[in-house]
Amino acid sequence: MPVTLSGEAAVYPVTFAYQIMDSANGVVDGELVIEQGIAGVIAVNVASNALAGDMVTISLDSANNATLNSNDTFELTVIDMNLAPTLNVSVKQSDNMVSVIDASAGMVTVTATVNDLNSLDMHTINWHVGNSQLVDLSLDDLDSTFEFEPVDAGTFNLSVTVNEDNTIELFSVTADVSLVVATELVALSADIDSDNDGISDADEGYADSDQDGILDYLDDDSNPSHLPIGENTQPMQTVTGLQLSLGDIVRSSAGVTGSDASIDFDDIAGNAGENGSEVNNSVDSHFQTLSTIVNFNVSGLSAAGDTVPVVIPLATGKFIPQEAVYRKYTEAAGWFDFVVDSKNNISTALTDADGNCPAPLSFDYNVIIDGLNVGDNCIQLLIEDGGPNDADGQVNGLVKDPGVLTVEVENQAPVITLADHMSVGESSDIVVESTVTDAENDSLTYLWQQVSGETVVLADPTSASLAFTSPIFEEEGAELTFMLTANDGTAETSETITFTILYVNKAPTVTVSSESSYSEGEKVSITSTASDIEGDGLRYEWIQLSGPTLVIRGDIALVTPEGSELTIHFTVPDVASDTEIELQLTVYGGENETSQIITFNVVDSSDGGSMGWLLVMFGLTAFNRRVFKKTA
Repeated sequence: MPVTLSGEAAVYPVTFAYQIMDSANGVVDGELVIEQGIAGVIAVNVASNALAGDMVTISLDSANNATLNSNDTFELTVIDMNLAPTLNVSVKQSDNMVSVIDASAGMVTVTATVNDLNSLDMHTINWHVGNSQLVDLSLDDLDSTFEFEPVDAGTFNLSVTVNEDNTIELFSVTADVSLVVATELVALSADIDSDNDGISDADEGYADSDQDGILDYLDDDSNPSHLPIGENTQPMQTVTGLQLSLGDIVRSSAGVTGSDASIDFDDIAGNAGENGSEVNNSVDSHFQTLSTIVNFNVSGLSAAGDTVPVVIPLATGKFIPQEAVYRKYTEAAGWFDFVVDSKNNISTALTDADGNCPAPLSFDYNVIIDGLNVGDNCIQLLIEDGGPNDADGQVNGLVKDPGVLTVEVENQAPVITLADHMSVGESSDIVVESTVTDAENDSLTYLWQQVSGETVVLADPTSASLAFTSPIFEEEGAELTFMLTANDGTAETSETITFTILYVNKAPTVTVSSESSYSEGEKVSITSTASDIEGDGLRYEWIQLSGPTLVIRGDIALVTPEGSELTIHFTVPDVASDTEIELQLTVYGGENETSQIITFNVVDSSDGGSMGWLLVMFGLTAFNRRVFKKTA
């Protein structure tokens, strides 16, 4: 059972008198002596005849050269079931524990340590490099280590999986590791003490002795159960025996200079994966932050799936207000309220006279009243490994958490910018774009509805743009009205737009009567009939498109639209073989025109024919192609 001091003692040795009590052995007294440093261990022997459910209680009774906190009693529960193992990963370079790797300092060893309360369980360890360039050199032939030579700067992902081999459950746990490699670590000064702990930066260096993600020259607290949050705020803490460290987002955004667990929305957008980079996902737009966003990891769990306690103090002078909400972030779900259930809880307390929060699991945290108590300034989170509040979503003995104290702000409805009136022609394809903004950048849904006028079919009623084909009307001035509704999930806004339909001049209608074939020398009359709904005067124009040249005769006239007819006449020319002729009739009426092409064959009725005459006719066709027009 680890016992940890809050810092270096002023006088050593530090001694603790303790008692261990269980049903098998009764009460056993003992003394723990810490000669140097901040950590000691009480050995607890569980009787071989202990039964599942038996309790072992360890009480710290007194201390010399240290002061006991309010949480001086610990309880262990005896189990007889298989529990999933836990997995801790450490990184070492040049015999130093590190959290930032120096590309020029040689080989790096990543070590996976498996902890299993069921001591007879056997395990297999497998490493996975994914898409990274890391290669395991396997210099020590140990499955538990991954050795590589750093080359390029950047952040490289590595994961390790531990599988049980000899159990019915065959539990499996995976840990993901982000390895930060730097190519240019500047020499630290022997004249500067950045963390004000009395040791120069040069002497402490870039090591990370307590594996909390903070380099030694920036770290003034070697207690692994503590983690700094920021200025004017006491460090967060968990129970002795668990390890607090900087979260993944902090490590990616701060790199070498990360010295506390605080982040902001920009850090989430830039370093929380593809979903975090989406504005709607990374910014908690409906809530105003009341504290620093903290991003931390908790490791060292006794068994995968355990619940860990974490105490987060508020900054000096800050207290929980009315209607406060503690919000959590995961890449998969974005922002959401902290989930409270049988294994997850949130409770609060007040700091003591010295400004310190009660220790984790202290009875000062009222777990009977779930939630945030107005006026308190210490927040205790109970987070289940792999539960809804664990950001990695895995039962792996590691809890990841970005979270923040907030208060909900009043939602603002979307704002629609849309023209209120437009004039369009009938039988036209209409597309109108709307501009919709939302103060909170919420995801919006759209719905177009027709309010009045002749019913039309909308291309997509759920689009931000309106698209339809305007109907045909017999008279000008008909109106259509549509309403756009934009909804942000909480509130909605509607705007309307009205279209005045302008009458469009119609093209004439034309019919032409013609046979499909004619014989050489045949006298042909082709009659066309045209009309115009507006009564516009019509002009006819015939054009020959192909075939032997025709001499077309016919009256030139403007024709009224009431089913008027116009007939042209021509004599079918002689041809050397069956030949196709194309004619095009265009009728102009007002601003519009209608064209129609007729095609007929000229049938060769002779047995042969003079080659000389064919050559002459060919020449005439080539050089005397004529366009026949009837004009007014």
